[in-house]
Amino acid sequence: MTAEDVVYSWERVNEMASPLSHVSWITEQNFNTSGLTMIDDTHFSVTLMQPYAGFISTIAYTVGAIVNKDLCEANRIVTADDPATADVDESSDDWCHGWMDEAPLGAGTGAYIVDSWTRETSIVLTPNWMYWEDGGFNINRFTSQIVTEASTRLLAFQDGEADFGSLNIEDEPEFCDNYEDGPNVVGKEGFVCTYRESFTITLSAMNVMPKALDAGEESNNTDANSSLVLNHDCDMDGTMDCNVMSQSAVRKAIAYAFDYDTARRDTYSGQLAPVYGPIPNGFLYDETQSQVFSYDLTIAEQTLEDAGFIKQYDCSSLTVAGAPTVVAEGDRDGDECRLPNILRIMANEGNDYRIAMAGQIAQSLGSIGVATDGDAKPWAEYLTMYYTSTFEIRFSGWAPDYLDPDNYWTPFAASHDAGGDAYGTNYHNAALDENLTAARVSTDDAERTQLYSNAFALWTEDPNMIIIGQGNGISVKRTDIVSAPWAAIGSAHWFDYDKLPVA
Repeated sequence: MTAEDVVYSWERVNEMASPLSHVSWITEQNFNTSGLTMIDDTHFSVTLMQPYAGFISTIAYTVGAIVNKDLCEANRIVTADDPATADVDESSDDWCHGWMDEAPLGAGTGAYIVDSWTRETSIVLTPNWMYWEDGGFNINRFTSQIVTEASTRLLAFQDGEADFGSLNIEDEPEFCDNYEDGPNVVGKEGFVCTYRESFTITLSAMNVMPKALDAGEESNNTDANSSLVLNHDCDMDGTMDCNVMSQSAVRKAIAYAFDYDTARRDTYSGQLAPVYGPIPNGFLYDETQSQVFSYDLTIAEQTLEDAGFIKQYDCSSLTVAGAPTVVAEGDRDGDECRLPNILRIMANEGNDYRIAMAGQIAQSLGSIGVATDGDAKPWAEYLTMYYTSTFEIRFSGWAPDYLDPDNYWTPFAASHDAGGDAYGTNYHNAALDENLTAARVSTDDAERTQLYSNAFALWTEDPNMIIIGQGNGISVKRTDIVSAPWAAIGSAHWFDYDKLPVA
């Protein structure tokens, strides 16, 4: 690896725009490709577009990972525009994404070599011994498997097939004593149980510009075969020119229709702490937030009523994008639906908590006349619906990338134009953008406090997310696994683990 590889790698992130992960916002907010300069083999410079205290932390994230320039260039596919077709631009550049997607040996400079990989199933990693120069690393192979069934994961851990993994909360007491007193939990013989307070946020994103698949394209969900669902007259000119989800009243009603306490107390067994905005508790500027939304179906229904979304549609006629049947006023009996189309609620298979929350809000919305549809999707399909905007409500989460409040506010609520929209909500509030971009570059503490207070006030009147809770939970692993001291930032990393030799 040389400085040339570093410059090339960061240029690649910006130019390719990270089509699948959408993480290019992390670098794009700091520098343009023109701001990168190679000095010599071991030195390069980067010129930031503006002051930003979180910059060093941002490049420690995977977005700053280095790829092999020579191999990438050798496998890069560039298609030139055909001048004979003036009305069509055929140009494209994959920046070796197709080749990199299979992670071949020599692609990068990381701590591991990919021994084998089966998409959405498993990955086997072996150490890159040029990385571990002192040879003091004690694990010769990592096998990570994606197992959607909670019972299968539990059995693998019980049998010793897995050293650690994702256990459901209700299964953890089997391996821990004093479980109800989280900070003082202890592992039973053969296990280590540790209480961890994190900065991870559980949330639900609301899409203001949802799309529907065109007829016959259900098995081939791409942007090319989906179109915007236009079911509301935003400018009152008699033409359906927007979606009901673009209306702040609809999104506020949805936020009031979620049962926060039940999710935190029952669904997550008390391992989800209250949090009222994008910034987690214990983070810089968390004092700029306070509780606004709570579970109140009366307010939710009245909010819709006041905005003109009255019960008028025959619920049985509703589809995702089709024209609804309006029930004649004299024939309405109060069982009609308020919105002209069905709202799709997304959760992914294998995450019982998201599935439970999706079911809860579907029931609540149904009780106030909002029709919904949705079931647990395989992870690949869940991601496809996210990337193609073919959803209205999506349950998800956020683990921080770096220690600055902007790591939450920008991806959560800034527009794409302001370097945000990591959740694909298509949300754009110009005043909110102005406050967030100003807070991002300010080095004055009082000014940042005021800007985030302004942002919170704007966002609560025009929300694009339901902020559900902050993860404070218990991790369980076997006693032969040794990990570095827990740090709340991000998630556990494989290279933080060691394994005791078998006696």
